[in-house]
Amino acid sequence: MHNCVYLLGRLANDPTVEKNGRKKFILMNVTVEHIIKDKDNGYETDTIPVEIYFTNLETYLDHIHSGDMVGIRGFIKNRNGILVVICDKLSFLSRKDNEDDE
Repeated sequence: MHNCVYLLGRLANDPTVEKNGRKKFILMNVTVEHIIKDKDNGYETDTIPVEIYFTNLETYLDHIHSGDMVGIRGFIKNRNGILVVICDKLSFLSRKDNEDDE
């Protein structure tokens, strides 16, 4: 049996640093589209909580923002009846579309 998840989606909000006991982690919500169209010929979306326990968390916060597209590889964890994805690989794919060039 395997517990492996791949997500491709956009960040629903800016990631935040949270604390779980003594461990710090990044919490971010990733919005992903369903692969099957709905009755209106569009795609429904889900927002999935993702936790990242890498070292140097602040470095990641400097580079990922709301609306950015990311790829996530990880596994599902049940936290008191709430399913979350624990990320073991994060890929930055693109910035949000409406970002101004500076």
